[in-house]
Amino acid sequence: EYIQNSADSIDNDKQTCGMSCEYRIEVNIDELSGSISIRDNGTGIREEIAVPTLVDIGNSDKDKNKTRGFRGIGRLAGLGYCDELVFVTSSRGECSRTLIRFDTKQLRILLFNDDQSVISINDVMKKIITVSYEEEESDCHFFEVRLEGVSNNVKLLNLDIVEKYLIQHVPVPYRREFMWASTIREKCKLLGYDIPEYNITLNGKQLFKPYANTFLCDRVKKREDSIRDIEVVPFYRDENLVAVLWYGSVGFYGTILDNQIKGIRIRQGNLLIGDKTTCNRLFKEERFNGWMIGELHVVDPEMIVNARRDYFE
Repeated sequence: EYIQNSADSIDNDKQTCGMSCEYRIEVNIDELSGSISIRDNGTGIREEIAVPTLVDIGNSDKDKNKTRGFRGIGRLAGLGYCDELVFVTSSRGECSRTLIRFDTKQLRILLFNDDQSVISINDVMKKIITVSYEEEESDCHFFEVRLEGVSNNVKLLNLDIVEKYLIQHVPVPYRREFMWASTIREKCKLLGYDIPEYNITLNGKQLFKPYANTFLCDRVKKREDSIRDIEVVPFYRDENLVAVLWYGSVGFYGTILDNQIKGIRIRQGNLLIGDKTTCNRLFKEERFNGWMIGELHVVDPEMIVNARRDYFE
């Protein structure tokens, strides 16, 4: 959710600012302190609107036709995983940063009280939120989410697990060793779709999609297979481009063994929708999706992803 918001913020900054900038999204995990941060150098949020924008639940000024997120609830996703959720932001030209803190320990007490008293969501928010301001350089623009006091039980502090998740789900580039990356980009661009990619790092390490030129398949024989060519197929509704599919032309010897690359993956805004099994239902036999390697990029704004991001409404 937070990387999705960062990508939207960077897109907005590119469109409105017109300045050259080395955009990046930085994810940092500190297992010892139990903290996680996600920071981008996109537009940021101006001080005058930061509090109403970040505190108003279920309200968003995002255009669902232009952004990945639009429901206004994703920003609070971290409340269920930490003791304190902090938003820090500043916008160009401002000499201050806004800090908004959510006391999730207090939130749990208020939500699960034993006296059965009724308390409104507005009263809850007033009791758990504190706002403060600090000095900041005027040319600094960013948005940062901090999760403090994260429990080890949710695996969010496990770098290996988080990296394997992110390289499949978030809009990172194809790895440099993947020889078909430029072919995929060029063929998609010719059809009118530029695959959005972002410099996303995890504890300083840049992340890339895990696609490879060769891979093992067939659980029993464990044969090596490789991509011989890239096929790209456009889908239209009337004259409007709905989606672009790329898939590797391979030997189809059996199920691809690497779970990080097997299956046709559905993506919107280059974010994964569902998982490697989401397209299983589209095959005569579900297992055949596991023989495939590729991505179905949905570009039609009227294809609205559901709140769980596992399919479309």
